Amino acid sequence: MWISSVSRRELLEVFEPQGSGFPLVVHQRNHLSEISLHGEYTLVWKSDPRIESELPVMMVLEAHQRKDFLAWASTYLPNLKPFTAFCRVLEEGQLPPRSSDDGATLLYLQEICLGLILGEAISHLNNQLETKELSPSQCARTYSFAMARAMALGIPHLDESIGHNWVSLQRLTKQFEIDFDLVALDSVWSIVLSVTPQIVPAKITRSVFPQTRDIGSDRLFPRVPRKISEYLVSAVWTLISYGSLDLSEWQSLTRAFPELSRALDDVKGTREDRVRSLDRYLVELVKVAKRDPLTASFMAGYLTSQVSPGTFDHSFILLPHSRTLSSALLWFGLSAGVNKEAQLKKYLNGLGRRVLRDLLRSESLMERPKCDIAISELEIFMRNDGTNIADTKTNLPGFLEVEIAPCISSLVPWPLPRERVQEQTTRFSQQQIRSLVADLSQALLKAENVKQRLSSLLDPAGSIEDADKRKKKR
Repeated sequence: MWISSVSRRELLEVFEPQGSGFPLVVHQRNHLSEISLHGEYTLVWKSDPRIESELPVMMVLEAHQRKDFLAWASTYLPNLKPFTAFCRVLEEGQLPPRSSDDGATLLYLQEICLGLILGEAISHLNNQLETKELSPSQCARTYSFAMARAMALGIPHLDESIGHNWVSLQRLTKQFEIDFDLVALDSVWSIVLSVTPQIVPAKITRSVFPQTRDIGSDRLFPRVPRKISEYLVSAVWTLISYGSLDLSEWQSLTRAFPELSRALDDVKGTREDRVRSLDRYLVELVKVAKRDPLTASFMAGYLTSQVSPGTFDHSFILLPHSRTLSSALLWFGLSAGVNKEAQLKKYLNGLGRRVLRDLLRSESLMERPKCDIAISELEIFMRNDGTNIADTKTNLPGFLEVEIAPCISSLVPWPLPRERVQEQTTRFSQQQIRSLVADLSQALLKAENVKQRLSSLLDPAGSIEDADKRKKKR
């Protein structure tokens, strides 16, 4: 790689060149860890820019300077908009110790991650018919896709910032007309990330899983108290390790749900018998879910997966109960994915393979961004009037691809409806609204006064004659 530390004036010469010569002194470096900040900005190229005249692939700033720079770039670099579609803008603390050039891999976690992604995508649908229309773009919108992508790339210690940025993106673009249970969603992944380091390959363990992650705390949602049963954590560990739960594990899991103690035995026999027993237990779980919603959702998902193990054929059974058992479809997907006979890659004529292809797409920090915009720049545009980004050409028609962490993107529907942009960007205080109402009332009174004065100036006799003429014509 090649780097150069520049001032703002020199930066303009790079991104808005006026001549043919290259104006900077550049230095070759072998690792990202060798980048040090000496000027206002440090520009990074993959190859020598003196030989190949091209824009930098990355810019590194001091901490807390990114928003100020992107706001400046939106005004002074109008031909590069959105700027982050051409060049990544990172702060010094975001640089990993090395460029991730080993490729993306999940090894034998592929089916598990597919199960979580498909389960979350289906949980946003309304009925069984819609599951047949599930698309790769709907899967790429999910929280689970972003987390699995981080796992595949081995992005170091970014799981919490990824979750935070994904939630920020949904709120920024007003995606919450869909009923998201964010706490349950994050809880599922918190448990998975907590138990998986004991199982997954060392490469993934060392990279994406902070050993200090505490599933009993809530950093993304600090105001929401969260209690996660130790029996649930143990059951998830057993399920991922061995592919199924034995009777003793189930008995521990159902301590708070004695009504479900025999459920594991009852969802056996013919497929028709399993479905009948499952329907009865799902109704019971909905009634008692308040005792521990996360554990109740896990039991619902696991029991449903036993109707046809390793497949998504009966996922629709959980849709009517998704409001109460909000994470049941994620647990269903996990349970299907851990099965030795899992066939999730074949789901919906190969949808699973398409999702896996996107999940394992190779991408490096030393390559130009593939997104439409980074979330840091989207925040700046949306806090203005939203019009600067409204006409942006996107990679995928109908969707905006937003990079929420280096090399990790999420999709949101685009363009936003006009009223949604206005709702996000135009807000008035109650005092301002009252003042506007008072001004409008005064204006209406003045208009009524002018109308009355004009009416008094009319000739009454002339008005009567005009009316008579109109009657005769009829």
